[in-house]
Order: sequence, then structure tokens, then C-alpha cells
Amino acid sequence: MRTHTSDIQRSRRTARMADRPEQSPAVETSWQPPDWTNDAECLELDHDPEWWFQPANTADTKKAKRLCSLCPVMALCRAYALDNRISDGTWGGLSESEIRSQLRERDIVAKAAGVLVKRGYNIDVGKVTRRKPVAI
Repeated sequence: MRTHTSDIQRSRRTARMADRPEQSPAVETSWQPPDWTNDAECLELDHDPEWWFQPANTADTKKAKRLCSLCPVMALCRAYALDNRISDGTWGGLSESEIRSQLRERDIVAKAAGVLVKRGYNIDVGKVTRRKPVAI
């Protein structure tokens, strides 16, 4: 069973989530970390939060990635970082450079998909088909 000190846990969450997407100034909401962060290994008390914010291929980044590989919420963490375009720090077992690389790949795929749609193709998961012309 894990024991968490709420102040330390909150400060680590704050450090980990520093790059969260900005809210519009017109929206008055207080940001809360996703529920899955309660199960994240990186929030355990015996891990140095600096491990997750070091240049790629350092000993600390390797420790962070190793710990991520054991984390039950690794996939959720990775998806959160990619969906919110967070490229600072290690997230879901990916270093900063690996996250940026995956974000570039996503951008290329999205741009290619946009071109195909403009040219009359339907895009479905794993399948691209040409739209049939509509008779007028």
C-alpha cells in the first residue's frame, strides 16, 4: 500500500503538469490533474522529480524511463502528453526528443489526411477509400 504526503504529492503534480494547456482567461476553472495520476509511479515519495526533466540520454532520464516502464498508467501518461502537446520532460516512458519526434509524425499524418480529404478520399481507421462522385 502506498503512503502519500498530500503536500509533497501536490507539489510533484504541479511540477509534472507545469506545461498543461492554457485555459482561456474567460474560463474561470481551477485545473485538476487527471484521475490516473493518483496511480502514477513518478509521484511516489522516494523518486526525485528532477529525473523527469533532464536532457535525453542522461542517467536520470534513463532512471525515469525505467520507472515509467513499470508504471500502470504509462499509456495514459503518454497519450496525455501527446494529446496536449507537452514536450518538456519524460512522459509515459518517452524522453523530450522522442515526444517531439512523435508529435512531428502526428502532424505529418494529419496534414496528409487533410490533403486526401480535400482530394475526395474518405479516411476511416486503417482504411482510405475514394469517394464516389455524386450524380446531380
